[in-house]
Amino acid sequence: FGGSLKYSPEQVKIMIETGAKEQEVFVEDMCKKLRGMLTEGHPDFRGARLWSGVAQRFIERVIDRSIPKLREGPEEHLEDVALWLSKVGDEKEMEWFRKRFPHVRLPQIADSATESTSFPSSPAPKDYS
Repeated sequence: FGGSLKYSPEQVKIMIETGAKEQEVFVEDMCKKLRGMLTEGHPDFRGARLWSGVAQRFIERVIDRSIPKLREGPEEHLEDVALWLSKVGDEKEMEWFRKRFPHVRLPQIADSATESTSFPSSPAPKDYS
């Protein structure tokens, strides 16, 4: 991480403390992982038969909706991350967030089902008809 101007000193500190990879490396690793999950014969293959357009659209939709669009403003971004964590984060991730950002309310799992705040959902890739 050192010597690079693309990360602030605070970002470098967080990267080191949390064991983060360089962003580009993480993105490339995730692309490889997804490719393996969808490729027959790969050890990570999940068994999806991708000759079906319905299966393809279903998988595309699930992947698209698994990472919400987060707002840009600093406080709004943290609120969105808190909501996302409340839905899919584990206890360790939520505890880290609570300690790091005590001023941001982390919704309880029970709350999230009744909250009016939600991420904008992406439309399905193509109509099924």
